[in-house]
Amino acid sequence: MRHFILTGLLATACAGAPPPRPASPHAATPCSETQSAETQSAETAPQPEAEAPARAEASPTHAPDGRPYGSLPREHIRRRMRTIVGDMRACYQTRVLAVRPGYEGRVVSSVVIAADGSVEEVTFPEDDIGMTTMRDCMEGVLRAVRFDPPEGGGIVGFNYPWHFSTGGRASE
Repeated sequence: MRHFILTGLLATACAGAPPPRPASPHAATPCSETQSAETQSAETAPQPEAEAPARAEASPTHAPDGRPYGSLPREHIRRRMRTIVGDMRACYQTRVLAVRPGYEGRVVSSVVIAADGSVEEVTFPEDDIGMTTMRDCMEGVLRAVRFDPPEGGGIVGFNYPWHFSTGGRASE
């Protein structure tokens, strides 16, 4: 039986526009420390190795477009992201493995949460897989996620890397 490995990593949960990805998975980001996740089997959700600060807060008060930054607890973001692991696995299996058996890679999703808790923007600043159909599937899954409205009524942005593998241990 073939096991699929899918891991997620909450790289940053910074209020406002998604921050640039640090050079190393353990490097500090402008607003917080990067969080690691253990490699998980297809049946389990990602778990953080270290405790995150209780709240992701913005340094500046407004995004470049003038909208205020809000804040959300990191654990709230993690819980919501864990609910879509199966859907992300399905994107990988149907969009990638169906045409490229054994293909593995990492895709970083960058998400902006609107003041009402809906997902306003999804981009993919890094994509080892390079398949538009995979990104489209992932974007659809991410846009369907509903978060609590950010405190302060503003926007919140975060990056979330996904590691896709057909077996063994995924690398960071």
